[in-house]
Amino acid sequence: MSAMASRRYGPMQSKKLPLVVDVIEVSNVRRVLLFSGTKAGVEMKYIFEVHIQSGHTAEEYADAWVRASHIIQQAPGARGTELHRKIDDPNVLIAIAHWESKSARDAMESHHNQDVTDIIRSAADVCEIKLIGEFDEPEWVVMPPGNCQ
Repeated sequence: MSAMASRRYGPMQSKKLPLVVDVIEVSNVRRVLLFSGTKAGVEMKYIFEVHIQSGHTAEEYADAWVRASHIIQQAPGARGTELHRKIDDPNVLIAIAHWESKSARDAMESHHNQDVTDIIRSAADVCEIKLIGEFDEPEWVVMPPGNCQ
């Protein structure tokens, strides 16, 4: 039996991450984003893919995303959000929102926020959004040797 096969893996230990402040510049406007969470305690991820329409830019969408995310991330259970650009296609983005639980995200969705609705509508002609899905955080993770933290 190999060393990897003989190891037992249990639930990951939750480690509180410090509050992270990120300053980004979109369309010459500086935005400050605040994120906090737990390393393994994030229970759910909401992931969607964004395809930028011809004649528009990812930066146009990112501006709306930052404004909407700032509001959404104030909801109970919100644990941060990320927007990534695809390496070989700058018009494809992926957004990953971290939530304490599916019920926390569902509760946020059930409380209509007109500001968020208006922001999303303002970006409707800029992109097409496809929900990839809602994913549970794994209870345990197997990492290759030398990749332990």
